[in-house]
Amino acid sequence: VQDTMPNPRSTDWSNKFHFHVTAQPWLAQPAWPEARDLPTGAPSLLRRMAVARAAQDASPYLTTARTASHTAAAKIHNALADRDNAETAASAAAIADALARGAPPPTAPTCEPQLDYLAGKMPRQTRRAREPDERASPAANTRQQQQRASQPPYRAPPGHYARPAQRQGQPPPPPPRPPPPSTHPPIGPPPPSPYPPPPPPYAPPPPADDDGPPQNRQRRGDAAERAMPTRAPNRARPEDEWGSAVDHLDVMDLAGFNGNALSIDAGKIPPEHRENWAEFNTEVLTHLQHATTDLERDRCYKLMIVAPSLFFRKLARGGHRTVRAIANRFAAWRSGDHASLIDGWAKAIALSRGSEPRERTELDNEVKKALGKLERGLVSDAARLLESHGVADIFNPEILEQMRLKHPIRKPENRMPDSLPIPDPSERLNVLPETVRRVYSALPREKAQGASAWRYEMLTALAPSVPFASEAANEAVSCHTWFATGLANGDFPPWFNFVLAAVRLIPLHKSDQMPLAGETPDVRPIGISCALRRALTRTIFAEGELRDTLRDYLSPTQLAVFVPSGGTKLVFAVRELLDAHPEFCAVNIDFKNAFNSVTRAGLLAEVLDNPTTAPMARLLHSLLSPKSLIFGGSGEFLEQILAFCSEEGVQQGSVEGMIAFAMAIRTSLGVLDAELEAGCGGAARAGADDVTALGTPAIVFPAVDRFLASVHAKLGLEANLIKTVSYISPDHAAELDRVRVMYGVPLGFACSADGSIALGIKIYGIPLGSVEFVALTLASKCNQITGTSQKLNSLLGLKHKQALWAITVNSTAHKGGYWAQHCFPDENIDFCLGVDNAILKQASVALGCDPTTDWLAHKRLYLPTRLAGLGLPSLSETRSAAFVASAARAATSFLDQHDATGTVTVHGVLERPSIAERIGRDSFAAPGSQGWRKFGDSGSRLGAAIIATGTALRARVPPGYTGELRVLRVPPEEMGLRGKGLHGAGLQAAITSDLQQIEHETLSEQLAHRPRGDRQMQLFRNISRESMIVFTVLPAGLAKVPNDEWTEISARALGLPSPACAHLVGRPLPQVSGRNTTHVDPYGDTLAAATNFQGGHFAKLQHDPVVRAVARFATVYGCTQAQAENSEIFGSVLRQNPGSMRTEEALLRARAATVDVYVELDQPDGQAAVGHIVEMKTVHYGLTHYNAVAPTRGHAVENRSGKLDAERRRQLQQTDREVFRTREGQVGPMEQRLNGFPPVIGIATGGFGEQSKSLDNLLKNFAGMGAETWMGKLSAPTTMQARNTLLGLMRKELGVIVARGHARLILARARSLHTQTARAAAGARGAPWFQRTGRSANGPEDAPAHADGAYRDDNWRSHNADRGARLGRGGRGGRGGRGGQGTR
Repeated sequence: VQDTMPNPRSTDWSNKFHFHVTAQPWLAQPAWPEARDLPTGAPSLLRRMAVARAAQDASPYLTTARTASHTAAAKIHNALADRDNAETAASAAAIADALARGAPPPTAPTCEPQLDYLAGKMPRQTRRAREPDERASPAANTRQQQQRASQPPYRAPPGHYARPAQRQGQPPPPPPRPPPPSTHPPIGPPPPSPYPPPPPPYAPPPPADDDGPPQNRQRRGDAAERAMPTRAPNRARPEDEWGSAVDHLDVMDLAGFNGNALSIDAGKIPPEHRENWAEFNTEVLTHLQHATTDLERDRCYKLMIVAPSLFFRKLARGGHRTVRAIANRFAAWRSGDHASLIDGWAKAIALSRGSEPRERTELDNEVKKALGKLERGLVSDAARLLESHGVADIFNPEILEQMRLKHPIRKPENRMPDSLPIPDPSERLNVLPETVRRVYSALPREKAQGASAWRYEMLTALAPSVPFASEAANEAVSCHTWFATGLANGDFPPWFNFVLAAVRLIPLHKSDQMPLAGETPDVRPIGISCALRRALTRTIFAEGELRDTLRDYLSPTQLAVFVPSGGTKLVFAVRELLDAHPEFCAVNIDFKNAFNSVTRAGLLAEVLDNPTTAPMARLLHSLLSPKSLIFGGSGEFLEQILAFCSEEGVQQGSVEGMIAFAMAIRTSLGVLDAELEAGCGGAARAGADDVTALGTPAIVFPAVDRFLASVHAKLGLEANLIKTVSYISPDHAAELDRVRVMYGVPLGFACSADGSIALGIKIYGIPLGSVEFVALTLASKCNQITGTSQKLNSLLGLKHKQALWAITVNSTAHKGGYWAQHCFPDENIDFCLGVDNAILKQASVALGCDPTTDWLAHKRLYLPTRLAGLGLPSLSETRSAAFVASAARAATSFLDQHDATGTVTVHGVLERPSIAERIGRDSFAAPGSQGWRKFGDSGSRLGAAIIATGTALRARVPPGYTGELRVLRVPPEEMGLRGKGLHGAGLQAAITSDLQQIEHETLSEQLAHRPRGDRQMQLFRNISRESMIVFTVLPAGLAKVPNDEWTEISARALGLPSPACAHLVGRPLPQVSGRNTTHVDPYGDTLAAATNFQGGHFAKLQHDPVVRAVARFATVYGCTQAQAENSEIFGSVLRQNPGSMRTEEALLRARAATVDVYVELDQPDGQAAVGHIVEMKTVHYGLTHYNAVAPTRGHAVENRSGKLDAERRRQLQQTDREVFRTREGQVGPMEQRLNGFPPVIGIATGGFGEQSKSLDNLLKNFAGMGAETWMGKLSAPTTMQARNTLLGLMRKELGVIVARGHARLILARARSLHTQTARAAAGARGAPWFQRTGRSANGPEDAPAHADGAYRDDNWRSHNADRGARLGRGGRGGRGGRGGQGTR
C-alpha cells in the first residue's frame, strides 16, 4: 500500500487516492462506497471525506498510515473533537454518514458552514482562534492565547503515529479485525480524558493497551516490548507550572519512535537564534539541576528530547517562513506560553507524514550531493560519497536477515543488573567546562543524523568563540558540563537512557565492488545513535585525566585506545619481534561479529572487577542496559522500527564502543601476553578487536586456545576460524604446520593471477610475509586506488573539472600514504609509482591539459603553491620521508623510558630483552647517546632501513648547497630523534619541505642562464603564490570556475599552450597602423596583448573586475569609504572650464582623468582616515615588461605599479596645458587637485596572475581596519585572528578574479577572431544576412566566451550574454536563440 500511496502535497490528491482505493483487489468490495457513487454535484470535499471513510473502513492499517487523505481526516477530527463546535462536528458526521449510505446529503444551508470550516475557508479571525499562525508576530497572537486558555489542548487520534509496514511485493494485510490486547501498555494510569469520545466512523478509539494495527505489533511489538523500560508517566496538564505543557505527551511520541517523522525533522539553527537556543538550554538544564521531584525532572528530560523539533522544525514551504516561525516559537517560550508551543508541535505532527522507503539514488543525484558538500568545504565527505559503493537496502529480506543475525538477543543468563551502587563523591567522574567547549566547538559538520532530532550543529552553536551578549546564554556550556557529568555517573533515569540508546542502522557494503544483480552483498552494520549522546560521550572521554588512566591501563597490549600513532606502533612492533625471532609465528585472531556479540553483562563485570575502570561502570551501565530500538531508513526521517533490537554488544560507530570492548578483553589479553612472554619471550598485541599473538608455535597455539576459551566464557565471543590465520618464516614452516593443524588454524596467503600462492598475514592492513605476498597485496591496493580514480574521472571529468581537481589534491592523492609509511622503501616502490601514475592521469583530466608534455610543467605540478607549484602530492617522492618518520616514531616507543633516577616515565610497547639488546637502553634520549647507530648495526632490518633511508635523503642535497634546511643536514643516525631535530608527526612534513625547497632552487639554477626572451624562465621567475590561489580554493560561490575558463587557467599556470588558441595559431591579428602584423601564438600572449580588437570592453574583462573587487573589499571588509571608477575628483575641476568638454578629445581626456579607486585609509598614528587614489594596471606577457635577464620574482608588476604615480601626474599636467593653458613648470588646477592627496597607490596584476606587493599591502590595510568589526561575525577570539581570516578571504577571492579575468579575455578574443574569419569566408559564398551585416547568429561578435555571476557588473552586454546562456536564451536582452550558444 505504501508504494502505491500518492503524494498528499499534490493538488489532485483526491483523484490519486481514488485510484489507490480502487486499484487494490482486496479493497474493491461492494460494501465500501467509492467516490463515483456520490450524488451529482456533491462538493469535492465530500468526495474526499467519502474516500477517507472508505479507506478507514477498509482496515485499521490504513487508519494509522500517512495516507493521502491525512489532511482531510485531521481536519475532520479537529471538528469532531472540538467541544466548542459540537454542532459543527455533528453536522459533519451526518454528512459523511449520509454519503456513505448513498443517501442525499443534508440541505445546503445546513452543511455549507461546516464545509467551509472543514475546508479551511472560515474567516481568518475565526480560524486563528484555533489555529495560531506561527509566522505572525507574538502580539498578533494575543487573542489566540486568551481563547486557548479555556480550551483543551490538541490531542491526535490514538494510534495516529503508527507507521505502515506494507512493502511492495509483500502480501496484503488481513481483513479488518478487532486488534488483540497488546503486551505494550502505556506506562502509568491513563488520566481521565476531558474530551468527548469521537464518533466511531472517524476515530474509533482503540483499547488502552493497544499497540497499533497487527502489522505494527508484529513489526515492533516484540522488539519494543523487550526494550522499553518504565517510562515517564503521562499526566493531565496542571495549570501554571513550569514545563507542565509536556506532561500529557508520551515519551515515544516526543522521541519520534511512533512514526511521527516530524519529531526528528529539525533544520539548522539560524545564526540570529543561536543565543535564544543557548538560553533555552540554560533554562531547561538549570530547572533540571534544581528539580526536587520526579515530575519536575521528567519535564526537563522530555523538553531535552523534543527541543530541536520544537523550535527548528521546518514548515512545508521553508525559507523565510521557517525563520519567522522559529522567532515566534522562541518568543512564545520566553513569554511563558509553553502550551501554544507544544500544541503547535502536536498539530504539526498530526499533519505530517513519514517518508517512503528510498531506493538507491541515481548517479547524477550522487554527483549533485557531492558537489554540494564540496561547496560547503566537506571534501572528505564528498569524496567518500562518490567513491562509496553505497548503502544496502535495509528492507531487502536477505539484508535484513544479515542484520538480525548480527544483533543477537540478550539471553536470560546475561541479564544486565537493574542498577549499580551509587559511588562515593570522590569516585565520580568529572567533566570540565573547557572540555565541553573544546569538544562542542570541534564537532564535525553535517554528519549523519541518528535516531533523534539532535544534530552536532545544535551543540556547536552553544560554544561560540566569541561570548554571547546574554549571561544566560553563556551559561549553556556550564549547564551541559553538569549534564555530561550526570551521564558519566549514570544519573539519568532508565527511560531517558532508553531514548538516547535508539540507533539508526546503516548497512554498508563491505566489498570494494558493487554486488551483481541478484547477488546478496555482505554488509557491515553501522549504528548511528543520538547526536546528543555522542557529543556528551565525547566530552567524557576527552578529559585528559581519564584518557591517561585508560591508556596506562590498556597499553601496551591494546594500542588502539588513546595511544598516539597506535596503529603505526603495532605494525612495527609485530614486524620487529618477528625479525628478532625468526622462530616465532604470528597468529591473527578474528572474532565473529566482535562488537555486536560481546555480552554486555560480561563487559560490565570486567569493568567492575578492576578498580581502575570501576568508576566508568555506571556510565557503561546507563549506555548499554537499554535494549536499543533500531530504525531503518536514511535522510531526515526514521522509516520504521525493525523487528530486532540492539541488545548485546557495543554499537559500531559509537564513541564508547571501542573503549568498552578494549576494557572487556583487557584481562584475558593481559593473561595471554604474560603467558607468551614467560614461555618464549613472545607478546600479544591488539588493535581494537584485531589480536595478534607472537611466539613459538608450541607456546602460541595452546595460549591462544585458552584465551579464546576465556573470552567465550566471560564475554560470549567466538573466533572466526576461517579468518584466523597464521604465518612463520619459511625456514620454520614445518614446526608451524605440525602444531597449527591440531588447532585448525589455516595459513595466511594471497593468490596471484597465475594461481601461485604467497604466504603472509596483514597487521592493521599492512602486509607482512614473503616478498611475493607483500607485492601481491600492494598491487591489489594499487588496483583499488586506480579503480577509484577512474570512477571519479568518469563522474566529474566531463562537467566538473575544478571539483575533480579539489578531490584529487585533497583526497585521492593521499590514499596510498598509509602503505608508503609502513612498508619498507624497497617493497613499496612499484606501489607508489602505480598510484602516482593513476593520480597523474586523474590530474590531467581535472586540469584539462597534460602536464607531462612539458618537463617544467611536470616538475611544477608537484611543487607546493608557496613555491609556484600546483601542490599535487607525489607518493614516490615522499615515500622515504614517510617511512623514516613513521619508523622513528614507532621504534623510539619500543622500550621503557626512564628519568634521571631510573624511574619509568613512559612504558614501551615492546619491552623485551631481545629488543633492548638490539636498540640499546635509553639510546634515543640520554645525552651523548649513539642514536640509530647501534640499532642499525644490530642486524635489525628496521634499523638498517632507517639508516639507509636517512643516508639516501641526505644524498639528495646538492654539493655546495647553502640554502637553509630543517632536517636534511642532520646525520642519518640522529634523524627523527627527540632533542636532535624534528621528530614525530612533523618530521615527514619537514623532510618533504626540504626536498621541495631543493627542487625549486635546482629548477631556478637550470633556468637562470636562459635568454631573457625564454618564456619558461620568465614564467618560473614571475609566477607567485597568488597566481596559484585558484588551485587551492574549493568550487563554491565566486570561486566556481566553468570548465572552459578552468582549462585555460590551468594551461596558463603550467606554461602550456592555450586550448582556446589551438585552432587559431598562425592567424593574423587585425593590423595596427604603423606596426607589423602579428599572429596568434600557441600560448595566446599576442592575442591577450592586442590593442585593436573591436569592442573596448574586452580589456575590461580583466581590468574592471579587479578594480571593483578592491573597492568592495574596502567597503565590506575594511569598513571604510571607497568608490570604484570615481570621476568626480578631477571631473569637478574640468567642469570649471565648460568649453573644454565640447570636443571629442576633451571627452577622452575626461575619461582618462577617472580614478580607478578612491579609498579612505587609516593613518599609522591613529589620526582620521585620509583619502587615497588607487590606480590599477594589467600587464600582459611580452618583452616590453618581461625583459630582465636575471629577473627577481614579480619584477614586471613591480616595475609597472611603481610608475603609476608619475604617469598620473604627467597625464594631469598634459590636461592642464591643453585645457587651462598652463606653461611648463606651472602647477595647474588638475595637478593642484592631485597634490591634495597622498602619493598615488599603484597596483598591478601580471600576465601569469602575479600581483604587486602594493596590492597585497592594500589588502592587509583593509584587513586591519575591519578586524575589530568583523571579529564577532567571524567568531574570532582575537582581532589578529579576524585580521588573518579577512586577509585570507580577500587574497583567495582576488586570486580567482585575476585568473578568471585573463582566461575570459583569451576566450572572448579567440571567439571574436574565429567569428571574423568565419564571416569573411561566409561572405565570399553568400552568407546569411546576419553575417553579411556584421552580426552573429550566436550573439554579438564581441561577447565574452563566458561570464558568470562573479562578474555581473562588468558591462551589460557581457552580463546579458552570460545570463542568456545560463537560461537557455539569447544574449541580446534574453530573447530568442541569438547569443546563448556561443558564450561558453
